[in-house]
Amino acid sequence: MNKAFRFLFFLAAASALFAAGIVVYDFFQVQEKFPTRTLIGKIDVTGLDKPRTIEKLQGLELSEIFTPLITFEAEKLRFSFSSEAVGLRLNYEETVKRAFDITHEEGYLKELKERLTRGAIRCPLILSVDEKALADFLVILAGQINATSKEASLLLNEETGGYHIESEELGRTVKIDETINALKSLL
Repeated sequence: MNKAFRFLFFLAAASALFAAGIVVYDFFQVQEKFPTRTLIGKIDVTGLDKPRTIEKLQGLELSEIFTPLITFEAEKLRFSFSSEAVGLRLNYEETVKRAFDITHEEGYLKELKERLTRGAIRCPLILSVDEKALADFLVILAGQINATSKEASLLLNEETGGYHIESEELGRTVKIDETINALKSLL
């Protein structure tokens, strides 16, 4: 009985030391680096420090980090484009700084508990818009959307007595400045 008790005691002590070793290792790893399961946009930055994270993000297209397509809708028309084509830009330094602040804002034990219970930490992107590129893009897009209004008409076929009613179409115009301001407010 004494041997079994001693064996269980040493097994429990070894397990506790092993667990403590993992926690201490993790503590020193996340002091200047991102903790495990940290995502910026869709990119995993686990174990990276700030400069390496910026370097990793700069090596990717915004559509790989954010979303592959931005969709504009105008009545029944849908237009999808890449984030870069629309004029969206990622502020790399601010995004990484904000993500690091989010992952290091509380004490280590609270953050560890949060990571273990919540899972992955998803950090938001700090985006800006190049107004000139967006305005140029919207001018091109407006050419496809703008339409003059057309009143309803009745077409009568005198030979057969049949008729056809063409419905009224309302005019459409793209309000470029309002669209730019709306997009900026969403970012």
